[in-house]
Amino acid sequence: MWHHSCLKDSVMRHTAWSLLPLALLATPLMGQFNERTMATDMTGSELLFSSVWTLDGETYNPYAKLIRYRSGRLETYRSVLAERDPETGQFTNLPMVSAPEMSLDGRRIAFSRGCPQTMTCTSSIPYNTEVRDERDELVYAGSGTVALSANGLWAKNSWLEIVNLETGLAEEIRRSLIVPPTPVMGRQVSNDGTVVIGFRSSLVLLKRPGMEVEWVELNRTFDTAVMADAGNFAVLQTMTRGLGPSPELWLLDLNSRQAIPMAVAVEGCHSATLSTDGSRVVFLSGANWLAKNASHTKQAFLMDLSTGELTQLTEGADGAIEALITGDGRSTFVRFQDGSIVRVDNRTAERTEVVPAAPERIGAPGQAVPGSRGYLNIKGNRLPTLRIKGVEARVIEASEGRVTFVVPEGMSTGSTEMEVRYEGSPFQPFKTPIEIVEFRPAMMYWGMIPMIWHDEGGTAVWQANPARAGEIIEVLMAGLGPVDAKGNTMLQMNWRFRQPGQVQTMPIEVAASRKSPYEGEEGLYRVKLKVPAISDAGEGMLFCADARDEGVVTWFPLAVTR
Repeated sequence: MWHHSCLKDSVMRHTAWSLLPLALLATPLMGQFNERTMATDMTGSELLFSSVWTLDGETYNPYAKLIRYRSGRLETYRSVLAERDPETGQFTNLPMVSAPEMSLDGRRIAFSRGCPQTMTCTSSIPYNTEVRDERDELVYAGSGTVALSANGLWAKNSWLEIVNLETGLAEEIRRSLIVPPTPVMGRQVSNDGTVVIGFRSSLVLLKRPGMEVEWVELNRTFDTAVMADAGNFAVLQTMTRGLGPSPELWLLDLNSRQAIPMAVAVEGCHSATLSTDGSRVVFLSGANWLAKNASHTKQAFLMDLSTGELTQLTEGADGAIEALITGDGRSTFVRFQDGSIVRVDNRTAERTEVVPAAPERIGAPGQAVPGSRGYLNIKGNRLPTLRIKGVEARVIEASEGRVTFVVPEGMSTGSTEMEVRYEGSPFQPFKTPIEIVEFRPAMMYWGMIPMIWHDEGGTAVWQANPARAGEIIEVLMAGLGPVDAKGNTMLQMNWRFRQPGQVQTMPIEVAASRKSPYEGEEGLYRVKLKVPAISDAGEGMLFCADARDEGVVTWFPLAVTR
């Protein structure tokens, strides 16, 4: 039998080790916390996860839905198609289904429904949170989000009530409390209905059914709490500020009301989940405790709370965004930036793919020009297959959350959709809007420095090596439209230059404007410009506009000298 006294000693030993100097300090932001997207049972035989992707053979739905994985197969558990008012275009229902929770016996499932961002929903249903049983019958309906206990007998809702799901009776926790928005991955209510809530202060709220609220004062500021199923302790996460310290994980003994640090690193430790016996905890961190994470990428770690032993469950540059330990503590489901999910054996570290790459956040490419480069904001480093109007677009690279592609030649202008798919995926292509336009100038950069060269010598133009009056410089651009048989641009552009410290612009001579012939510059253009007489050295400004519409313009700095 595991005891808290053993836990306290082992954690204190581990804490001294975890405070060793680390090589990299990562600035924490609220955006580092992913919303809860997974739920599982005691052994991991069943996994529920939310996804915007639609399985092959089913009605396409671009909004979040719940998909179930069991016996090696994927099936849709809950998908709600959007319904629109024909006059206003507003949604008349809540099509998003997310934030799954599951009892360890798999017999009760909770989830929330919501309205897509930028949309207006006028649902007639007075609730958006549901708990359903194995027959899909409604057990409970509430508002906001719901937290379900491991035994499926208790829930905590966004009204800050503890609900007994057997009797239907609810106990108010506290009126007019504002709960921090930081997502909580683990259980928020224990098997006996106990809850602990952090409020971004040194006071932590403790509430047990049938008892008054108790405020526990601690020596740290906490904003989330994960409950042990037995209700005897909680894992607290310290508050994270945009420019403040990284989050830490602490253990709060609910008998002694004492808290001790569990995992501390300058890169942060957060998003804990517990096995049902409370002996094992999985969390995320970019720390390099075991010399397996030199890049300080966010990884999933397993800690045995009875011994203090730490295991790194994931490696590589993919970056874990969520980790969920099974009830028996024998395996962990890990979700990565690209949306893929793997199951890791906590003893052998053997990995089994559950879901291939399926990123949850796909940023629309906006406007794109045929024959030129376009960009798709999408998590992960895997190369997707892209199609526009049934024609495959060449993918150049996927790096740092952005996919670079070349729009197929000959595309007619207008609004359409781009289909995104990964090879071997069980999902239909995800559709994202794209507008094909004839001209949309864009400058290419080295970080913050525009890609401009001295024509003679080929060195970069920047503040320490400015362009001189009368010389030819070469600029690397995208989106300059169609070219003739020799590769010269065909559309008329209005290039202008603004002298350092001045307001008015002046024409600048274009010596050449053509599609780049060089390997690695597919979909890009090289424009040669003659620098005019310079009045004062410093930072000038170049402007490139569509001669037919001066509102279609881009501008960028040019370091010059006389």
